[in-house]
Amino acid sequence: MKLAVPCLLFIYTIFPLRWAQMSFSRSPDSFPNYTLLDAVVLLLILAGTICYCFYCFKNIPERIVTVTEKAVSCFFNWKETFFIGSLIVLCFLITGTIAYTVLDHMPHVQDSIAQLFHAKIFKLGKLYATPHPLKEFFDYNHVINDGKWYSQYPPGHTLLLLLGLLGGMPWLIGPLLGTLSFFVFFLLLNELYRDHKTTYLSTILFFCYPFFLFMSSRHMKHNSTMFFIVLFLYCYARIFSSRSYLPALFAGLSLGYALAVRPLTAVAIGFPFLANLIFATFKTKALKSRNFFALLTGLSLIVLLLLCFNYFTNGDPLLFGYQQKYETAGFLGNAQGGPPHTIKGGVINTSNNLIGLNNYLFEWPVPSLVFIFIFISLPFRNKGKWDFLFLAASLVLITSYFFYYHQDNIFGPRFYYSLLPFLIILTVRGFLLLPQWLEGKGYNKRKTEATLYLTVALFFLYTLSVSVPSLVTKYSNDYWWVTDKIHKAVQEQGITNAIVFIDCWHPPDTSKPRLI
Repeated sequence: MKLAVPCLLFIYTIFPLRWAQMSFSRSPDSFPNYTLLDAVVLLLILAGTICYCFYCFKNIPERIVTVTEKAVSCFFNWKETFFIGSLIVLCFLITGTIAYTVLDHMPHVQDSIAQLFHAKIFKLGKLYATPHPLKEFFDYNHVINDGKWYSQYPPGHTLLLLLGLLGGMPWLIGPLLGTLSFFVFFLLLNELYRDHKTTYLSTILFFCYPFFLFMSSRHMKHNSTMFFIVLFLYCYARIFSSRSYLPALFAGLSLGYALAVRPLTAVAIGFPFLANLIFATFKTKALKSRNFFALLTGLSLIVLLLLCFNYFTNGDPLLFGYQQKYETAGFLGNAQGGPPHTIKGGVINTSNNLIGLNNYLFEWPVPSLVFIFIFISLPFRNKGKWDFLFLAASLVLITSYFFYYHQDNIFGPRFYYSLLPFLIILTVRGFLLLPQWLEGKGYNKRKTEATLYLTVALFFLYTLSVSVPSLVTKYSNDYWWVTDKIHKAVQEQGITNAIVFIDCWHPPDTSKPRLI
């Protein structure tokens, strides 16, 4: 059972379920561009890679092992300040370049368009605007336009976009948040493991992660969610090593702000950590109670501000904009569009998201989750408290979105984007523990390590040479039907004050235009 359950779950993350729901799709990008034949081919490539690795574990030449060890040693001997400093600069430059050139420094999804609109209202010093008398001309996805005019979203990310508007560059908020998330992730690794191998491998994996680089180049609120989640994790880890109550206070503020951006994500990820804090405070007495109350104070402060925002915009502190717009939160038995969400829909949505992780996570030629499943399959003695917390938070988030009606793969499985820190760490943990486990089975540790490092290096070469260029082409071609061609045409005509009528285009098999 210890092997069968992980194997069945792994197969679930590979085989698509499009055949199970042919009649309805809530988003054009709900299902990955991926067939059953692709899944079989992927499994064959994985099987071939595993067989070749086991061959190399026994037969790789000693000379190659020595050269690999020297190269790996040079990597781990980089001075820490130079290592993280150079990667931070590169991260900001790469994401900023993608945002400005590939994505035309403009939002491409209704969510971020609506929030950028709301940020402009905030810039006027208002929580909402007064609708135009001919308001039917100004209806838009995810924008409330009935007595008050504002977006349906909580204010957390919109306030950050406001900072970008004040600086004249709202497109730069995504790269800034991505770079800050990268740096705080490095601090988290140093705090938890104090191990050069785990820290350096996790950091470079994070940096070379296309899902991260392209998502950090966007206006989307997933960037701010992950930043405050990573900041929460770092402050939370500091609670156990610091005598001050300040890490707990900042952990509460960080989790609270994540709640003010994406409530479901923050609640799901925060739940296992809060449960662990309560256990460590009141059961084992490992922590002083002031840490728990400091975290609760910080969290409560942000929640109180969020409830006030709901009251002044939606008329009820417990009523979110989603419910105001669609009269439902969109969980099991309901939906904000299309038929009600069902258990079957949850199975299909979760399958699509996990397949998306396998495809988009590292853009490797083999499933990206393979080392995580290897880690899960290893004996319990190889796992620590933080490993179980990361696994628990991942499972709670995946389960939470199982009950939510919507799912898509815009730039990847974006609802799972905040799992990135956990997935990176668990991947590296599986990668580093595998040679130790194989050594107990009679394999030479030096040869297994050399083989694994060379294999992953080849995967990275594939990502850089094949996957990244194809993604640049995909995202630079008016992605998600959003184009700057109309804007450029208006500028070329010298139009400064006019009403421009356009012929609204809509996708095939859709009865009405996409208001995007």
